[in-house]
Amino acid sequence: AGSPLADIVRSFMKFSNNGIAEALVKNLAIPSGSSIGTWELGGLAMRDRLIGLGVPADGFDLVDGSGLSYHDRVSPRALVTALRVARNQFQSSPEFMSSLPVAGRDGTLKKRAKNARDQVRAKTGLLNGITGLSGYAAMPTPGGSGEREVVVFSVLANGYRKSDKEAIKSLDAFVSKLVAVDERRN
Repeated sequence: AGSPLADIVRSFMKFSNNGIAEALVKNLAIPSGSSIGTWELGGLAMRDRLIGLGVPADGFDLVDGSGLSYHDRVSPRALVTALRVARNQFQSSPEFMSSLPVAGRDGTLKKRAKNARDQVRAKTGLLNGITGLSGYAAMPTPGGSGEREVVVFSVLANGYRKSDKEAIKSLDAFVSKLVAVDERRN
């Protein structure tokens, strides 16, 4: 029987389980009547699906499902487009949103961005010399009413001169500032 797809995706997203990511991409390419997919065909199926959803083809070049290859390329604009599409997919949006790590609460963000606790849901990314954070933030609206507006963001950093740890701290500071109540805005 196996686990429902939503549970599998949640395990992948919350904890950046790269093995699950690779298996999900291979599964995209299982031809009818077969039980075997390939990474190459899965990558092509993933590319076709993203383009079909409106993500610009020139915004990404994916060679694997996990993002572990240094040959993978994606622009923040492509990620923001994909995140906007995901948010608006009636059939899958609730499951997708709940699969994202929550700042200061769980998954790969459990010990990160504590000043943005419960106000950011985002996917992390990390390779040596490359880090990223992309997702949703509940940003305060002007006027001091306490209302919040959900915004989509993507920050990717590479080629930085400090350590990965310092780059990650900078991304966490960015989202903390994004969700902070700033009296000058009100």
